[in-house]
Amino acid sequence: IEKFRGKRRNVTVSSKENEFNKHQA
Repeated sequence: IEKFRGKRRNVTVSSKENEFNKHQA
């Protein structure tokens, strides 16, 4: 469960980073 939680958290971070890059572009 902890591994899945970490993976999901990573996905959320990637989504946030992607949005940030889009705004910066």
